[in-house]
Amino acid sequence: MTSEDYARLHASGTHTVRLFMFASDYNDAAYRDVAGRLRALDITPLFVVVGDPAHPPTDPAAVDAYARFVGARAAEFRGEVAGWEIWNEEDAQAWWAGAPSIDGTARDAAAYTTLLQATARAVRAADPHTPVILGGLTGNDYRFLADVYRHGGRGSFDAVAVHTDTACNLGAPSGYLRDLDGHINQFSFLAYREVRRVMVANGDARRTIWMTELGWSTSGSLCDSGRFAGQKAGGVSEADQAAYTAQAFHCLRLTKYVTHALVFRLRDGDGDRPDDRFGLLRADGSPKPAWDVYDQYLHGGDRLRGACGDFTAPRITIRLPRRHQRFPKDLPISVRASDRSGVPRITLLIDGRKIRNFTDPRAPRTARGFIDWQGAKRLRPGRHIITVLALDRYRNTARRAVAVVKVKG
Repeated sequence: MTSEDYARLHASGTHTVRLFMFASDYNDAAYRDVAGRLRALDITPLFVVVGDPAHPPTDPAAVDAYARFVGARAAEFRGEVAGWEIWNEEDAQAWWAGAPSIDGTARDAAAYTTLLQATARAVRAADPHTPVILGGLTGNDYRFLADVYRHGGRGSFDAVAVHTDTACNLGAPSGYLRDLDGHINQFSFLAYREVRRVMVANGDARRTIWMTELGWSTSGSLCDSGRFAGQKAGGVSEADQAAYTAQAFHCLRLTKYVTHALVFRLRDGDGDRPDDRFGLLRADGSPKPAWDVYDQYLHGGDRLRGACGDFTAPRITIRLPRRHQRFPKDLPISVRASDRSGVPRITLLIDGRKIRNFTDPRAPRTARGFIDWQGAKRLRPGRHIITVLALDRYRNTARRAVAVVKVKG
């Protein structure tokens, strides 16, 4: 960083700066200098310690060497750092080569957990009061976190780090996608909710999430990472970067369990790859609009209002059949569902079996469905349950049911 960068960070009231520390190329004097300059400005460094991503520490000797290195640094910087982040994006092959992969996401949670456990012991022996942070997960990779818990990782970290600046994210933080299993997709900003769900399910409700990388690139190049590399833009406009950054701060202010948020990165690099253009400052040091958002937030707080994300399911109205309606043959069914984000589908069920879908890809705010259901003629006499399901474009699903009675005609 330049002298101007240090001065700008100090003037903004920045609390924490995240710095990479490379175990394979450690220069004590250089790190001491940077940490000292930051501390003189009342800024605390957060160190993320990595080795060679092509040869991650998976054998016992390498694990021991890494743990001893971080433990020694914890003793050296005792009481002077915000935390020790153990590796970076260990769930991605770019940072943990050789692991089994699902769509480019590593799945060597067992090896990482062994490293985390050994390193946590070393850090806590040297500096028991400084947090050990589980290395920043790609997106909000709650599945990898669940694997860490399954391999005995609970108790080996004080917080979980997540990175929401991955896979060329182009959307606003308040929007999200759901996977087919109903979970929020890990690359959606709001999927930190899924990370929290996993933590609570494993008895870690008191531990927190640190978002150690958030941001939006302003690159004009195509995306060069993730499943859609080469198929979508690599960045957003500077105006959108600023707006999304403000929204992200607002979302996190409403979320008590996300206690730290760090923007990636301060200054653009010299190229135009997506990773080069995440900066709050341009390469020449001039501020982007996102810097003004950052500076204003630190000085004046959150200026936005309202909820973050739509997690409210549609409202369903069943016009026909009426409750306990008796019918001998066919059965008219008339339903309506409303949601501000739109309703792309309504589903009708009889006793849990599908009758039909009403699908509209335009996702109108109010969707309707009507059918004079002839299949009702084949129902046995007696009580039956008509169930209506409606989902909005975020796959929030509402359910409403009505009982009807088939009589002999």
